[in-house]
Amino acid sequence: MIISQVNVSDFGIDVNTINPIINSFVKKNIFKKVRGENPASITPFNLHTFNNKAISKILDLVLNLTPRIAISNAVDRYINDNEYENILNHTLKTKRWNPKGFHLAECWGVVYNGQQGLTSHHHFPFSLSFSYYSKSDEKSSPLNICGQEILAKEGYLTIFSAHLDHEVRPEDNMSDERIALVGNLEYHGFTLD
Repeated sequence: MIISQVNVSDFGIDVNTINPIINSFVKKNIFKKVRGENPASITPFNLHTFNNKAISKILDLVLNLTPRIAISNAVDRYINDNEYENILNHTLKTKRWNPKGFHLAECWGVVYNGQQGLTSHHHFPFSLSFSYYSKSDEKSSPLNICGQEILAKEGYLTIFSAHLDHEVRPEDNMSDERIALVGNLEYHGFTLD
């Protein structure tokens, strides 16, 4: 089961610059409410095709981190840089696994105002899902993945197995506004290089 969270600032991304751009872009592209009681609002699922440079920085980071997160999950522990390079070299040489085989399938924005949320759901048949919090505070509802609460920290990216049930409980969200960039990745092996 993959659940990994990173601070995007640790990878050279200036959140003070990109977050306001992402927030504005997401809010301008809202087109419907999701299902459930007190539902959040969402954008179309093809936000990654809109050529927004701030969003592209987050998506590039997602694609760069995904192979290492997938390998760490497979061996069930954190791997250091040397181990990572050895595994990559071996898998590429044997053509058993392609670290560049993950592809972005969908990306959308979600805006929660006050006590809004999302009912429990999963993103099967996708391989991995992610959520980047471009606006949140200490009153924001956590992302609940199979009973594990992942804090919605502004500037943080969470990547998790797409088949895992997850939700944002409306009753836990006391923030005036919580904005997330969300998406799904597919694994295609060597077929789409």
